[in-house]
Amino acid sequence: DLNPTAPEIVDPVVVDTAAPVLVSPGRLATISVTVADGTTVRSWLRLPDGDGPFPMVVFVHGGPWGSWNAWTYRWNPDPFVAAGYAVLLPDPAISTGYGQAMIDRGNQQLGGAPYTDLLALIDAAEARDDIEATKTSVAGGSYGGYMANWIAGHTGKRFRCIITHASLWDTTTMGQTTDNATWDRAMSPQAAYSPHQFAQDIAVPMLVIHGDKDYRVPIGQAQQLWHALHTITPSVTDTTGHTAHRYLYFPDEGHWIQSRGNAEVWYKVFANFLDVHVHGSAEVLPAELG
Repeated sequence: DLNPTAPEIVDPVVVDTAAPVLVSPGRLATISVTVADGTTVRSWLRLPDGDGPFPMVVFVHGGPWGSWNAWTYRWNPDPFVAAGYAVLLPDPAISTGYGQAMIDRGNQQLGGAPYTDLLALIDAAEARDDIEATKTSVAGGSYGGYMANWIAGHTGKRFRCIITHASLWDTTTMGQTTDNATWDRAMSPQAAYSPHQFAQDIAVPMLVIHGDKDYRVPIGQAQQLWHALHTITPSVTDTTGHTAHRYLYFPDEGHWIQSRGNAEVWYKVFANFLDVHVHGSAEVLPAELG
């Protein structure tokens, strides 16, 4: 032995660190439509098992440069599909994966082509026999939350309810207070697309969700929206005469809800808000909220 102090060589221990395979409920379909300018846009549609018809919730992706082409634990459709909801995952103008032309169609139209593309995809989904068209809701976070706010002010009572997370409400104040100053230059020419100008036209219940440590879309956006819902928007009340709007506030979260306990509360409140306004269920809040 030329090196008596050398460590003994042993066979390596193989540790299986792979995450367990997750089995998603239901099934997957795709929808494609050709819109007014000749562009074909598409959406994924997650469906529960069975024939339906199913109530539907539309998830609008953030970014705004993004796509629903990957699994994520945030905005995961599985819990909603398991609860009997169809989940529409649309990729409208400004979505990635379809070439620069698709991005350019919506890049300077916050509430233009992306909005009309979304409505076209929702229309196509609601025309299916397995979708209960009168029970559709809309939800989104960040840019998707912006679009949820825009939809709320432009569609009257078409949708059962709107869930808006970390959302842009007033594009001017947002552009001047965000941690990304380039947004102000992009948004300033698009003042006509600011949702706050249409607060008086909101007619359905809204769940507003925001984290206090959100520096990308500051908490002031949610505060302005919540104020408008009670001072400008015509009253939207429940059967007891109280406001049907709700505000879920996370003092220790940022742009996304990341801690396990908070994420669980997020899903529970979100799902119950849908159940209340789609099925007429009782409001049941998580015990963690007190």
